[in-house]
Amino acid sequence: MDMIEVDVKVKYDRCEKRLTVAFNKGITLLLGEVGSFKSTLLKVIGGVKIIEDGAVVLDGTHIEELTPKERDMMLVSKETLPPAKKVGKALIEPLLLRGYGKKEARRIADEAAERFGLDPNGLVASERRKFFEARMSLRSTKVTMFDEPYHFFGEDVSEMIRSRLSDYVIVTSSDGEDARKLVPNDLIVIREGDVLQSGTFDEVVNAPISKYVDLLVNM
Repeated sequence: MDMIEVDVKVKYDRCEKRLTVAFNKGITLLLGEVGSFKSTLLKVIGGVKIIEDGAVVLDGTHIEELTPKERDMMLVSKETLPPAKKVGKALIEPLLLRGYGKKEARRIADEAAERFGLDPNGLVASERRKFFEARMSLRSTKVTMFDEPYHFFGEDVSEMIRSRLSDYVIVTSSDGEDARKLVPNDLIVIREGDVLQSGTFDEVVNAPISKYVDLLVNM
């Protein structure tokens, strides 16, 4: 079955929570207020969040036992932004993890940095988007996840998201207005880890199942 299926139990602030959600191919916006486990879900899919038990299934294959580098994925978030003076290293490391030699990895990374106008020795706030565009240009992945990109980049990044040629593109947001900027294939509304409604963008926006969902998607 072509989808990402998540059914796991995770620990969060000394509590345990069951997270159950499925993502279809295409662009999905995961919409929910702060504290809805959106970022946690991305980390579970990417393998950087330890699960207590359960399964993460990608196109019918269990991947919950795979390490992050063994999963054909990329996460774009504030946490993956490199500190100052480590931009070049941050571009090289994903290539080294996937078997490129040091010389070839540096050449590809330097070319990407030059193409996007980045200084490998430093990164100012205004260059955050350029860094991630350069990073995404290095390789294609089956899954690309963007954690709060509209808030993080401080501008409309819909074109950048839509241009990502991954089978699955998952975007998180706490602002219903971002749904209209992106117009995703699917829209999932989540609250405290529970899926309240999921469907196509038109289905959820035009027929919200509760006042809460209506307020969130049509704010």
